Amino acid sequence: MLQRLIDSDSHITQSSAGKGDKDIIVTYNDGNAAPDALPQLAHRPVSRMVVQRVVAPVNHVPVNGNGNSAPAAQALQASGPGIILTNKSHKEESYFFYDNYWNGNGTAGTNFDHPLKSVKLAGGAATVVPLAESFKGRVQRGTHIPATWAEFQISASNDHAAHGDISLEQGCDGAATISSTDGSKREGGFTNDVLKDAPAAACVKKPDGSKAIASPMGNWIGAPNHAAVEYLQKVVGQQKAYIVGGTGTPDIASDNKCLAVDFF
Repeated sequence: MLQRLIDSDSHITQSSAGKGDKDIIVTYNDGNAAPDALPQLAHRPVSRMVVQRVVAPVNHVPVNGNGNSAPAAQALQASGPGIILTNKSHKEESYFFYDNYWNGNGTAGTNFDHPLKSVKLAGGAATVVPLAESFKGRVQRGTHIPATWAEFQISASNDHAAHGDISLEQGCDGAATISSTDGSKREGGFTNDVLKDAPAAACVKKPDGSKAIASPMGNWIGAPNHAAVEYLQKVVGQQKAYIVGGTGTPDIASDNKCLAVDFF
């Protein structure tokens, strides 16, 4: 399983994965991955690579139960490597895909500030998002953290299958699931509304004013939020999503290089 490592001063250093099909999902690098931060939040020098942003057009398919008779999201099929992305909420949302800055032998540098592509979906809509087989990164709502991450790779080095999981290590702005589309019926993540009853001590406001649960791991913005750790372990649990690293969160694999990600 993925091993999430924290250094002695509680800053995120990086993650590493075991050998085999989980060679890379998403990792963190405290020295060069942070975006430009507000002066009052920055506390270390930052250097980073520049990656061109590509906003790719996609075809949206409404989901049954949203006032029309189009095929349900489950009926969508990928024509190649990628993600079947579904907005299970009742409002329009924008989702951003981040490819890692670099990938090593079980390590990687997380990209916080240069999305590869973005997708806007109406409430209840779904779409197929094509991705290169080299993609190793994540998709999240919006561009800010705290945010729920669906982290994944399209083609692992040993079995060439897609692998992924749901991570709350950088906070939580709602439920999400990740599942296989190859008929194996593997699924990870959670669907319950954990924001509704989250204690104030565990919460922060995102730049747009929306409520989110703070990072259990900490980052360049601040230290780990222990109230968030306690709450997320109670209402989600490590068996469904990464909260503070370690092991116990299932790897979701799909032999056809396509995973389904639902945001709630």
